[in-house]
Amino acid sequence: MFTNIPFKEYNNEEIHVIWDKRKCIHAENCVRSMSGVFQDDEIDKVKLSGGNTTEIMKTIDACPSGALRYKKLASLVLILAEEDFSEAVVETKG
Repeated sequence: MFTNIPFKEYNNEEIHVIWDKRKCIHAENCVRSMSGVFQDDEIDKVKLSGGNTTEIMKTIDACPSGALRYKKLASLVLILAEEDFSEAVVETKG
């Protein structure tokens, strides 16, 4: 159904993962390293609940083509939490 979409995205509470099928060379390093997360029957099926987030990030870092990448969600929340909104201007229509 979504075969024309060049990438798929997956999230858990800690990371946002992107798999770009245009870059994937199907070396299957991810499958061999973490078969509970990266499915060997179809590489585009990622089940983040199947593994530890730190190990998932290490596996993604080892992707030879760069087809898998991630962003840490906790760091995005921290950045927003540290923002100073004390002088924010809010416009209201009245």
